[in-house]
Amino acid sequence: PFLKHRVKKFDLSSLDWIDQIPECPVFSPSVEEFEDPFVYLSKIAPVAAKYGICKIVSPICASVPVGTVLMKEQGGLKFTTRVQPLRLAEWSMDDKFAFFMSGRKYTFRDFEKIANKGFVRRYSSAACLPARYMEEEFWHEIAFGKMESVEYACDIDGSAFSSSPNDQLGRSKWNLKVCLLSTIFRDIYVPTSLGNTLFGISLFCEVT
Repeated sequence: PFLKHRVKKFDLSSLDWIDQIPECPVFSPSVEEFEDPFVYLSKIAPVAAKYGICKIVSPICASVPVGTVLMKEQGGLKFTTRVQPLRLAEWSMDDKFAFFMSGRKYTFRDFEKIANKGFVRRYSSAACLPARYMEEEFWHEIAFGKMESVEYACDIDGSAFSSSPNDQLGRSKWNLKVCLLSTIFRDIYVPTSLGNTLFGISLFCEVT
């Protein structure tokens, strides 16, 4: 594994392996195929199962932005961040390190402001940079960077699906707040710091 390499032996040329990682399968169902999650998931399962992950691109666009859902529809949402060490020297040879809770709570807007401020300070731009470039920056920071840790949010109990009756995506059967998919996994839970989370759905399933 990459993290088992000693920092002094890390060579930037090894980042060529990024281009060798195969992309996960991407599926773009039609509006008709998107109507029944059970039928469609069964259809793509033989291919997707070989990768362990896939991306499903919704033919329906959300009419309510995620930020609006988190700030207005879930106005009281607050979450606690985690602190992760960045530099390779901070990791053991077995790639193990404790991920400590920071103890700080944020609203969506507060965390967004801090993240954007740090991004602009580092890259002198608020624009979305190419994914390939950002991945190289990440590994460079891991090996040679001065940042000792990063604060990030994960395992947050909530949903970005809108409750608005005018949002087609929110009213679709892919909305886990109303879809029967949630009942299938009702007995399969993963304990997290924020309570029980549906394994295989809330943690690893995303429709874009």
